[in-house]
Amino acid sequence: MPAAPALSLVTPAQQSPKAQPKPKGITKAVIESQQPGSKLPCGNRMYLYTSLSGVRTWRWAYRLFDPGKDADGQYEVKLGVWPAMSFQQADAARAKAWSEYVEKGQHPPQHRTAKAAHKAKAVEATKAATVWTTSESWFKASRAGWVPSYALQVETYLNRYCGPATVLGACPVAQVARKEIKDAIVAIAGNTPSVARLIKQWLNAALEHAADGGEIAANPMAGMKTKTAAPAPETVNSPALNPTELRTLLHSVNAYKGDRRIRLMLLLLAHTCVRSSELRCASWSEFDLPGGRWTIPAARMKMKRLHVVPLSRQAVALLKELQKVSGTTGLLFKNENDPARPMPQSSAREAVYRLTAKEFTPHGFRSTFSTQANEADFEPRYVEAVLAHGKKNKVEASYNKATYYSQRVELMREWSDYLDALTVGPHQS
Repeated sequence: MPAAPALSLVTPAQQSPKAQPKPKGITKAVIESQQPGSKLPCGNRMYLYTSLSGVRTWRWAYRLFDPGKDADGQYEVKLGVWPAMSFQQADAARAKAWSEYVEKGQHPPQHRTAKAAHKAKAVEATKAATVWTTSESWFKASRAGWVPSYALQVETYLNRYCGPATVLGACPVAQVARKEIKDAIVAIAGNTPSVARLIKQWLNAALEHAADGGEIAANPMAGMKTKTAAPAPETVNSPALNPTELRTLLHSVNAYKGDRRIRLMLLLLAHTCVRSSELRCASWSEFDLPGGRWTIPAARMKMKRLHVVPLSRQAVALLKELQKVSGTTGLLFKNENDPARPMPQSSAREAVYRLTAKEFTPHGFRSTFSTQANEADFEPRYVEAVLAHGKKNKVEASYNKATYYSQRVELMREWSDYLDALTVGPHQS
């Protein structure tokens, strides 16, 4: 018995067999901005669906006569997965499904009935909540309260060690065992103990978030001891260098043959005394080189207060040299793989470690400045203002909002001149 003809309740244009031009606005950026569980209409009853697990599929809704109901019914088919299938390919598949099947009163081979689709979605929803999606959900809910550099660190490491492509990240969160999590953290600790401790901390927070939201019955990591999964490495504080040691390091930095940007970063850290994350994530828009000022937004500061850094003539010269390398827009220290992201946190640390026999880190420039400035009898308030430290006395912090900018201008000028003096003439070890 021949199939009943399709009784379309839509206009011919809506189920046209011809592939249509890409609608305006369906760009990669628009697609990637879609939230889990949302649909992006693409015309001709086709849309791009983003699942709870982040998979994006092209789908087409169509109408077809249902003999059992003696009426048209609405159905849908999956055409393919983005980005493996482009919009043009998906629309061509839709046109083919129409001309070869639906127009002839038949379902395309990949069709689902409404009942089957509902069941499949229920199964998909059950499987969708993985350790990764749970971690991602916690990250998105928490990032507003973090400085951008910390948020970037959390996102990078979670993606690397708990991302959708990892064994742990792909585990259904409702079924993941405590031992699976601990074994994964122990494995990370075998190479990078400090990162393992962070992953343990963040995963625990993510699973607590999931438990509080009813996504899981209980946090499987509750009560897990950090020292058993990722023992803390021996803490070595970055030492303050004496003048001779500082002279040796500055000569080594100036002679550094690696990435030119690393040399400039280390010298800028020495001349500005800012935190390495504040410099590494800085944008050129924050700088007024003619005015000798660098304004760091409150959101990027540890104490969440805007901080204006006086730039000595030496610091300005270093920044102008950096512009010849990295340009004058965007980030000062761009990631080679993604210019929208800053250089990896480890770059300067690894370079300075190779340049000194001590356990010195970029943060050590701050402790060195603090030690030597205080020993030279500079006003401690001005030294603390340079370092953008919070006031220990809460009452004083409430009333004293002074930034001592003019005094800091003079202090940073003297500090840069002192650093220059250390490196003038033959190197003395």
